[in-house]
This record gives sequence, structure tokens and C-alpha cells, in this order.
Amino acid sequence: MAYPDVGYRLLSLYRYWNIVHYFFPYKYLTDTNWREILSKHLPNFIKAENELAYELAVTKLIEEVDDSHVLLWGKNAIFSQNKYQAPYIAKWVEKQLIVSSRIPVLKKPNYHYQLEVGDIITEFNEMPIKEVIKQKTSLIAASNFKAKMLRLGYQFFIDSKKLSSITVIRKSKSLSFQLNNLPPNNIDFNQVDAPKVVGSHSILRGNVGYISIGQLAINDVDLAMNELFDTDGIIVDLRQYPKEPTLNELGKYFVDKPVEFVSATGAELGNPGEIGNKGKLKVNPGNALYQKPLVVLINEESQSQPEFIAMALQKGVNTTLVGSNSGGADGDMTFFYLPGGLKTSFSGVGIYYPNGGETQRIGITPDVRVEPTIEGIKKGKDELLDAAIANFGHSGQRFRDHPDSRDPRFLLT
Repeated sequence: MAYPDVGYRLLSLYRYWNIVHYFFPYKYLTDTNWREILSKHLPNFIKAENELAYELAVTKLIEEVDDSHVLLWGKNAIFSQNKYQAPYIAKWVEKQLIVSSRIPVLKKPNYHYQLEVGDIITEFNEMPIKEVIKQKTSLIAASNFKAKMLRLGYQFFIDSKKLSSITVIRKSKSLSFQLNNLPPNNIDFNQVDAPKVVGSHSILRGNVGYISIGQLAINDVDLAMNELFDTDGIIVDLRQYPKEPTLNELGKYFVDKPVEFVSATGAELGNPGEIGNKGKLKVNPGNALYQKPLVVLINEESQSQPEFIAMALQKGVNTTLVGSNSGGADGDMTFFYLPGGLKTSFSGVGIYYPNGGETQRIGITPDVRVEPTIEGIKKGKDELLDAAIANFGHSGQRFRDHPDSRDPRFLLT
């Protein structure tokens, strides 16, 4: 059923509304009161005159959940309309949308890149950037503004046409270009966000250990910690999704006693509408305790399992979280289907601190706020990692004790 009739379209709306109403643990956090959603979206579902209009109606509906675990599969009409992309990624930096990277192309080795990393985008397809952001983010489900902008950055250069017009500011000059868009299969998306430090673990300058959670397997943890145990500090980078669920194996090296780090809630299936307490989880110590400083890197790319790991590592004996607030979508995903061959999801488990403190939509808050700059991105720097390394090697002091904390980049939140 590619395009459901009006009866099935209404079923889609009612089904989604009821599933969220009775089973979503964060319904109370949505920007719009959930009781107002049915009447707000009913006209869109009734008037959806084709498959594309129906998919857009569903997309606008699920955006109301304000949850970065909300995704939609089966959007064939939307995908067929937006079938080209220029090989760039955008990023929200210093309250500007900039070109943050060029993506390698696969079938056009002589592709002419007109945009440079660091270009500030002011117009796209003859529309002011503020209007473009407003229009595009209305179709992006996310927990908060930065999470929306993260997703927008990956989607920004998608277009229905082979040519897109863009205006940017480069070296204080306004420049306009016609971008040559490509079919997605001509773009090497595997090279997007490739880690700057290769391997699951390494020793960086200054005898600082580094662990990449995106490359760390469970069987690597003990080997990594054995090699890094004599370092002057360890950085755990949570800005990628974990390769494997390494929380227990990694966390045991940084706590000296069993300690609760999370409290969970979830739907009581026997009593629809009730969200019950599902208990608290602990991180348990192992046989060896790493007592030197541990720095955990987080930002809006740290979503779901990385946030869970950050909450556990926060309980370490000498831990400092550095970066910016994480994505704000923790807990297992729940999946279900809607008419028209659509599949969607949301956060099915509520995740809180043991004292009841919120994490959803807020994210995990760093102890020390460090954010990238346009100038740093132009130079290819990893400013969070550089800041972490720079603050080791001072008599084992933690971040907050270091005299360089007077630098605004190192101010406590």
C-alpha cells in the first residue's frame, strides 16, 4: 500500500497519536501539548492528495515528538523527489551555518569543488538562510536545536535539481555559485566524519591516552587499558556511536565501588498510559583502578548509547566531561509501523540520573564547555581534543584546577 486512502491515512494519524499517548515515556516534554496534536494535524492527513503529501504529513507529525530517536523509513516519494546532493556537509558553528567538510566523490574524479571549508552560508536557492533553516528543520525530528542542526548539516545540500544556487561569505566577501549536484551513489559517504585518530586506542603527545568509543570492541578494552595504564591521563572520545556495548568493561577501570548511574522508566504494558519505574543500574569496579585524570569528550554527536556511557563514566573517581551538551536522546528505541509501508521509532525507555535528574532533550552537560570555532574548522583542528590534551601534564591536575581555565574556551558551565 504505497498511497493509503483517506481511511487508512486517518488510521495512521490515530495509531501514531495513541502509541505516543500511551507508551512514550517523554510525552510530557514535547513543545506542543500532545492533546492538541490530533486536531492540529488532522487536515494534513485528510488533504494528502498523493504519496508525497502523505509522507510529508507523517514527517511533520513525528517531528512533534521532539526526540532524536524519531526516524522514518520507507519515504519513497520524498527520496525520489530529493535525488541529488552536492558533496558537502554543513555545520552550525558560532551561530552561523558553515561549510564544514567536502565529501569525496566516487565516479567523478575531476569534480570541481566551488565551496571551501569555513564558508558562511547566507542564501540557498535564492532564499535567506534563516528561512531555509526554518523550512528544513520543520521536517527534522530532534530533541533540541543543536541536534536539529546536526541533522540539517548532513541533509542541507540535498536538492531536487541538478543545480543549486548558493551565496556564501568568504574572507569578508559575498560570493555566489551554481553547485553541480550528484546522485547520492556518486558520493563516498563512508568518508564522512572519519576519525582523525586511527585505531581503538593510542598514546598521544604528552603521554596522554586516547580511546575512540567508535572503534573500541569489547575484546579490545583490557588490552587498551593495559597499554594506557601508565599514561598521565586518558581521554575517552564519545563523539561517535560505539562499535560495541563496552560500558561495563570500560567503566570498571574508573570506579572504586559499585555506584548507581542511571534510573530507567518505561511503559507498563498491562496498564496502557502508565510509565513505571524500571529500576536503577550500577557500574561495578574491576581489579584495577585508574586514578589519574579521565576526560570524556561529548557534543551533540554523542547520542543514545554514548550518553549512557557518559553517565557511567561521570561516576569515576577523577572524571571531567569536556565539550558541549550531548544529543539528548537516551534509552532503547521502540519501532512500529504505519500504513503506506512506513516504519518509525522513538525513545522507548526513559533515562534519568539516580536522583531523578533529566537527560532527555537536555543531554549530558559537560563540566567544561569547549566548542569548535569557524577558524579552527578552517584549519582542520579538533578543538575539543586539543583542549583536552593541553590540560594534561600539570601535576595531574583536573581541568577545573588548571590555570588556563581563565581562557574562555575552558570556562565551567
